[in-house]
Amino acid sequence: MKKFFFIFFLVLGIVYSGLTQPTWLKVYGDDSPTEVAGDKVQNSLVCDGEYYYFIQNSQYLSSKPTTVFFYKTTLNGEVVLRKKLSEGFTPNWFSICKLKLLSDGSLINYGVVQPTYGGVFWYFVQKLTTDGDEVWLNIVEPYTGGGLISDFEELGDGRLLCLGFGYKAFTGMSPKAELFLYSSHGDLIWKKLIPNPNGFIRHTGQSLLTIPSTGEIMFTSTLGVQGVSMYASVTKLDSLGNVLWDKQYYPVISSYQLDPLLRLLPDGNLLFGATRDTFGLDVWPGARTIAKMDTSGNIIWELSTNTKSDGVITDVEQTLEGDFVFVGSSHHGVPLSPNYILGANIFKVSSTGELLWEQFFVFSDVNQSSRYFTSVVLPPDGGITALGYMSREPTSNQDVFMLHLDKNGCLNAACDTVTILTGIFDISPKNQLDFSISPNPTTGAFGLDFPNGLGRVDVDVYDGLGRLVNTYFQVSKNQALFLENTGLYHVALRKKGKLLGSKTILIE
Repeated sequence: MKKFFFIFFLVLGIVYSGLTQPTWLKVYGDDSPTEVAGDKVQNSLVCDGEYYYFIQNSQYLSSKPTTVFFYKTTLNGEVVLRKKLSEGFTPNWFSICKLKLLSDGSLINYGVVQPTYGGVFWYFVQKLTTDGDEVWLNIVEPYTGGGLISDFEELGDGRLLCLGFGYKAFTGMSPKAELFLYSSHGDLIWKKLIPNPNGFIRHTGQSLLTIPSTGEIMFTSTLGVQGVSMYASVTKLDSLGNVLWDKQYYPVISSYQLDPLLRLLPDGNLLFGATRDTFGLDVWPGARTIAKMDTSGNIIWELSTNTKSDGVITDVEQTLEGDFVFVGSSHHGVPLSPNYILGANIFKVSSTGELLWEQFFVFSDVNQSSRYFTSVVLPPDGGITALGYMSREPTSNQDVFMLHLDKNGCLNAACDTVTILTGIFDISPKNQLDFSISPNPTTGAFGLDFPNGLGRVDVDVYDGLGRLVNTYFQVSKNQALFLENTGLYHVALRKKGKLLGSKTILIE
C-alpha cells in the first residue's frame, strides 16, 4: 500500500521569552487510510554533534512485512535522509532495532529479527555508515532458538561485545543471558552462555558495560524466583565472561518486565536505575529508584521517587555539570481505570542524588496506554532532545515524535505538566485543504480564505499547549474572526466533524 510520509514543525520559542534556546516538536510517521500502522522506535536516538540518527519500525497489522527506516536529521529535526533498511535483510519480519555511535563515526544497528513467522527471534548486529549504507551484517541464533538482544559495548580495540537473553516458550529451557564478541569487521569471535544464580531464572535487562581498567563486564537483568518474584539485578563477570557475582537490589513488577538500567560514570562508579515494586505484591503503584554504586555493587546514594506515580526508565544522559537526565514513561491514575493516563516522562537528578525537576508530556487525541520517551541525547546547544512514540485514537496508529526542550525540560514558559497538541495535524499533506489565514501575524482580527465550493465550516482554535480556546460554527469564507490574547494559536477547519486541515496564526 502506498504510504504518505508527513512531518510537522511546531515552534513555541518565538512566543515564550523564558526559553534559553529554541524548542520544537516534530512527528515522523506513515499515514495509511485503511490499515493500522505502528511506527515505533527503541533506544535508537544518537547525535554526532551535527546530525541526529534514529531507526523507525513501521508495521502494518495485516501480516505484511515490517518496513524499517533509517532517519538522518539536522539538529533542527529536519529530515536529511530517510532510507529503508529491511529490503533484502529478512524475508518476513524485522523488529526491535537499536542504534549506537561508534568511535570511528559509523553506526551500529542491533536487535532481533524474525527469520520465519512463529515467534522465533534471532540476534543481529549491523554496521552502517552515517548515510544508512550497510557495511556488514551478522545474525546469530540464540541458544534457545529465540531471544532478545539488549545492548552492546565497543571495546578499546574496536571489537564489539553484545548482550542477549535467550528465551522460548514451552521448551523447558530457562531464560539465560548470552554474550557475543565480534571483531571490528563483524566476525563472531566467541559466544558464551551466562549461568543463572541458584534458584533464579534470568530475564531481560537493558544495559551492558565494560570497565576499561580491568576489562571486567557488568550487565543488568531481572532475576525471578521460580518465575514469580522479580528483582532488578546487576551481574559482574571477568574479561572472559566468567561470573564474579550476581546481586539483587529491588523487587520489580514482574508482569511489566521493567528492565533495569546501568551506566559507567566518568568517576569510575556506576549509575543504576529500576522501576521498583514498592509493596512487593506485583501491584501498582511502583516507584523509580536511582542509585549510584561502586563497581563492587555497594550503594553510594539512592533516590526513590513516585512524584508522577510510577513508570519505566528507558535511557539516561549525563550533563557537563555531572547531573543526570532520565527519560521513560510515567502513569497518572490506576491502570485500566477511566482516569488512567500514560505520558512521556523526563526528569533530572543531581550528581548527589536529588530530584531537580520532572516534566510529564501528554499528547492530545491519543489513547491511554502508549506514550513513551525511548531515548535522550544532549546536543551541543545545551538543550535536551528526546525521542519516543505515541498511539493515536481512534485508529491506534502510532507515530514517532522528537522533542527538543530547553535545559529545564521545558517546551514553553509554563514548564509544567504539558499537553502537546497533535490531533489537528493528524492528516497527510496530500489531503490538506488549501486555505490561508490573513492577516498573519495579526493584532487579533483575521479571516479564512478557502475554496468557494466548500460552503461554511467549523473552526477550532487551540493555544500553544493544545487547549481548545474557542470554536466558531458555520464560518463563511473571509468572515471576520477575532482572538483577544497574544500568542501562537492553531486554527483547524472541520466540515461535519471531519478535519480538513490546520495552520498556525500569531496574535501580536
